[in-house]
Amino acid sequence: MGPLRNTCRPPGAGQLHRCPRLGQVNQAQRHHHWHVDPQYRALIASERNAVFFDDPCGGEKFFGSYGATKSAQIALAKSWQAETAKTGPKVEILTPAPMPTATRARFYPGEDRSALSSCDSEAARIITALDLFAAA
Repeated sequence: MGPLRNTCRPPGAGQLHRCPRLGQVNQAQRHHHWHVDPQYRALIASERNAVFFDDPCGGEKFFGSYGATKSAQIALAKSWQAETAKTGPKVEILTPAPMPTATRARFYPGEDRSALSSCDSEAARIITALDLFAAA
């Protein structure tokens, strides 16, 4: 089950319906409303950050499925970022520098890995950019 679920069951026509969070509503007033499962609430609290990592490779050769799904993920993240700009959480979209990972080696066989950023230095850069350890 995903983070969202519809916790209300539709009543019969004209019957009252009790939603655990909205109280009693009748069928005419009822609209679909969704509740966030408790285990996900901490992830999307207004004082938290959500971080997505972009890899702008959509449309490049040999990146069909990966590029399409990554582009879709970032499109959703940008929408969420716009929707929560005033309410939170703060949605960050970062583009890490190319790093010498096993996945990259499969996409770029034979690439000179010495020219890539180390994973440690890139992680430090991202942590600094996000200001994760700033005093509250």
